Amino acid sequence: MPRRRRQSGVFGWFADLWAWLLDLRDRAGSRIGRRARDLSYGLIDVLGSFEGLENGVRRGVMRVLRPIGRMAQATGLGDLFAFLFELPGRVLGRVRSVGRSAARRVGLGGVLESFGRFFGLLLTPFTALAGFAYAWAVTRNRKDMLLAIPAVLMLAPFVYVGFSASLRGPGPVAARYQKAMREARQEGDHQVAELYREKLVQLGVDNSRAEYIEAIKLVEEGDVASGYEVMQRLAPPDIPGYAAAHYWMALRLLTGEDLGEVEETPPTEEGRLTLAERHLDRIVELGGNAPQVSMLRAIVYARTDRPQQASDVLEPYADQIFAAAAMRLRMLVRLGDDEAATTQAQAVPRLFASLGLPASKLSADEHRSRVLAATLLKDEPQKELTLIDWQQTFPDDPQPNQLLAQLTRERVQSTLDQQSFDPEALVERLCRAERLGSPRAWVALQLRDLIENRETSASCREAWAGLLGSPDASEPLIELAGTTAALRGEILQARKAFQRLAADGDAPAIVWNNLAWTLLQEPRPIPSAALEAIAKAIEQEPDSPVYRETRGQAEVMLKRWRPAVADLKYALEEFPDNQLIHLGLARSYEALGQRQLAADHWERSGGRRPPNLLREQ
Repeated sequence: MPRRRRQSGVFGWFADLWAWLLDLRDRAGSRIGRRARDLSYGLIDVLGSFEGLENGVRRGVMRVLRPIGRMAQATGLGDLFAFLFELPGRVLGRVRSVGRSAARRVGLGGVLESFGRFFGLLLTPFTALAGFAYAWAVTRNRKDMLLAIPAVLMLAPFVYVGFSASLRGPGPVAARYQKAMREARQEGDHQVAELYREKLVQLGVDNSRAEYIEAIKLVEEGDVASGYEVMQRLAPPDIPGYAAAHYWMALRLLTGEDLGEVEETPPTEEGRLTLAERHLDRIVELGGNAPQVSMLRAIVYARTDRPQQASDVLEPYADQIFAAAAMRLRMLVRLGDDEAATTQAQAVPRLFASLGLPASKLSADEHRSRVLAATLLKDEPQKELTLIDWQQTFPDDPQPNQLLAQLTRERVQSTLDQQSFDPEALVERLCRAERLGSPRAWVALQLRDLIENRETSASCREAWAGLLGSPDASEPLIELAGTTAALRGEILQARKAFQRLAADGDAPAIVWNNLAWTLLQEPRPIPSAALEAIAKAIEQEPDSPVYRETRGQAEVMLKRWRPAVADLKYALEEFPDNQLIHLGLARSYEALGQRQLAADHWERSGGRRPPNLLREQ
């Protein structure tokens, strides 16, 4: 090829480029041509091989079919087969001929012809296809057609299966795979179960719901790790999966429930919250925006110190759903937005009442929200009721106990400042305050005010009587009430309190002693009953000097001088300066004629000798 004269400048550069492209085209065309020639030669060889194979198969099939054909000709079976093949056509032709004759006789020939033409138009595609098949069949060599019989027989089962599957769909096969997958998982063979799951995917069957239900069953049966692994496959945290599985994962992570020994589970609270939020994001990507999803997202925001975002997420539902209203109220209080919190507080009791659920079904945070609502609305009775619900639902939680005890003490004190009030409510609050651990000194002061106001307030009298008869009053409270009444000089009221404690005959020794002491006091002392009561105390503690003194005083009143001297001398060793003991000994020695001893004890008793003491002997 002659060399061209090199041109300078831009035109020369473009000319060189064009020449290079032409050269590249020629070389590529030559190479592709060689490849195509080699490929065509290979195909010819393959076709030649197939032709040889076809001839071999033809000869083999003919060796089998030729004897069968000869036998058919000898026995006349060929004519029989031809007759059977032509019989349907002959019958249909005869029926058509009869039908046409009948139609002409009744005058419907034209109608029948019109219907036939219309029906023929409908069948035109099918007749055309059948005509093409017939023309193709009659132009083929019969011997060559016989060669197709083995292939047709081999393909027939596959054609049947495909046709049957197209009619019934993948449902029956998928159902068998699903059943086999469940059985494999129940037996713990997860590898086989995974194989069946892949088969279902190949069939194009969405098995997510069945797998989700199976995972729930695994968790309920205690196999948390296996159930969690299935959920992870259904709901990967980075791509949208099965929405229900995403929700289950987020809920499980937020509630802190055990997820089994799974390495992917975050060990920290922060990690669990982050993973839960990712699952909630996937639900939103799937188009899920239910209130339950918003509630879980608000929980994530609240626990990750994002109260404003939590409040914003809950706002659309805060006037319709109790849980949303309760949580948003806590977020607003946390943000310090008193005005919005007060407005939100109005919806909390209304929505709770509309639930129709017992308070025992609420969580601690929901109880806290009810208390906050009552506090913001300045509804003290409602606040007391909500605190009682909270305390009864969570009796071991110190917060409701402390809040309820404080509120109860405040209400008891404000009630006792009134002249008229509800006695039953006061008794209930006194019992509750003592049961919640209010200081004993505080309880004693309220009992003192109650018993002192009995003379001027009918409500106080009814409250005192109700307290002594209340089944909710504990034994320590009744004992404190009796002691307080005795110290205030209300002997008969104190006696009632101690008699209630000893009514079943199984009271502590101190109760028997205090009852005996009240029975020895005015008005209306009953020393014989006192002696019986103190005997119960001494049975429990026979060496108590206090109880021996009480028995000695009862014996003095019953004029049992010698037993009285023995008991009082025993008590005097423990209490040598007790004037009541000296007085009892003085009277006893005087009655026994031991005047010197009587005089000594009279002197130490701080009193003077009664002038009629001798006449009382």
